[in-house]
Amino acid sequence: MGGCLVNIPDEHLPTAPEQLPSELRNVAELIAEVLVAFRPDLAGDANMLAARSAFVIGDAYRGTALYCHNLGTWWRRYRDGMIIEEFDRRTTAGETATKVVKEMAGREWPGDQRRICERSVWLILGKPDPRQMGLF
Repeated sequence: MGGCLVNIPDEHLPTAPEQLPSELRNVAELIAEVLVAFRPDLAGDANMLAARSAFVIGDAYRGTALYCHNLGTWWRRYRDGMIIEEFDRRTTAGETATKVVKEMAGREWPGDQRRICERSVWLILGKPDPRQMGLF
């Protein structure tokens, strides 16, 4: 990859998402949102950088059906980490485990469309921590 912009003069490259075909326009708009969210100092150039980034992606994968895998596994790991962290923090502060689990059950967690029950919270808390080494 790389090099797809080598022979294109800068003044001919896209400067805004609207100059791209529909699907690439959507990609460029998402890139611009992320740029502004993480780097507010780039707000003035976000649309141009996003349009050019989407152009490079489109050129590199031209003719290829690009499938974006579901991020469910990633979101579950993130949610489970948040549950474990909150549980540890609150029980260390003196709250009972039962009370903490009851309050966490039924709550909406980021990236999760369903609420989890108490049993699921206990199962998450019972999983071995991959960062810990086994004794035997």
